[in-house]
Amino acid sequence: MSSTVEWTVHVCLTLACAPPGSLMQASALAEFHGLPKPYLTKALQALVKAGIMRSTPGVRGGFSLARPSDEISLMDIVAAVEGRAELFQCAEIRKSGVIADSGLSNVNLPCIVQIEMTKAEMAWRKALSEQTLDKLARRLEKGAPHVVDLTRRWISAI
Repeated sequence: MSSTVEWTVHVCLTLACAPPGSLMQASALAEFHGLPKPYLTKALQALVKAGIMRSTPGVRGGFSLARPSDEISLMDIVAAVEGRAELFQCAEIRKSGVIADSGLSNVNLPCIVQIEMTKAEMAWRKALSEQTLDKLARRLEKGAPHVVDLTRRWISAI
């Protein structure tokens, strides 16, 4: 996964912890997280396109979550940034090389590497789908309330 996934999850978590009705401009989100604004802006646009964020134009505009935080999963964010294509792409290397040339390989059987990689990916996707921004925000508030408080104070001051 690209670092953009980490950025966008943190940005979405920031908005999930923000005071209700808060809008944050891309420049403020970039400053808050120490990220380059041009790259973050591109990622924010992907989140808007996916219906995870809302963009409000104008001087007082900015970004906000488009849905309640308990309806946005980590998988939603990953898919918005990285796409939904399978992560493992089997190149069927078992159909070439020494074993294939020997005639001992039964290439008509399913590839066991592909089977296991697919099972692992499905478990990973399921785990990310079950983890919402709301759950993360509650964990953060419980484990590091000072971070949530600082976030809210910083947002209120901009």
